[in-house]
Amino acid sequence: MPAVTTLVLNDAQATPVAHTYNPSGPDKDRVSWWYSDQSEFPVAAPSLSISLKRSSGGNDPLRHRFHFALPMVEIPSGETYPVLLGTNRCHIDMIIHPKSTKEDRETILTFASQFLALQFAKAIVGNSEAVY
Repeated sequence: MPAVTTLVLNDAQATPVAHTYNPSGPDKDRVSWWYSDQSEFPVAAPSLSISLKRSSGGNDPLRHRFHFALPMVEIPSGETYPVLLGTNRCHIDMIIHPKSTKEDRETILTFASQFLALQFAKAIVGNSEAVY
């Protein structure tokens, strides 16, 4: 089991900036949270949550959930504090059959990681382009 630790993720700026996410611990639903220390305002703090849902039955799949939230804020003219405009979100749900091997699980994770790194995926999200 991986230990809770600080995570560092680079953004997609022309000169990437490293964003440090500090663990906040699990909530009452056993979801572990991390918050970026890059914002002085809590409303603007990017977050990451990770959860693992195990069913009580032996044949039901495991569900790994990763959720990234990146708030968009602006400080109105003449104001001191930001206003939340909205939040960009990414949900990754990995549903794993209980009889899968470690190699099976690592393969689906590798496929997902490679797909998200492709220019194809970046064009779909970054340029808001549809697949034709």
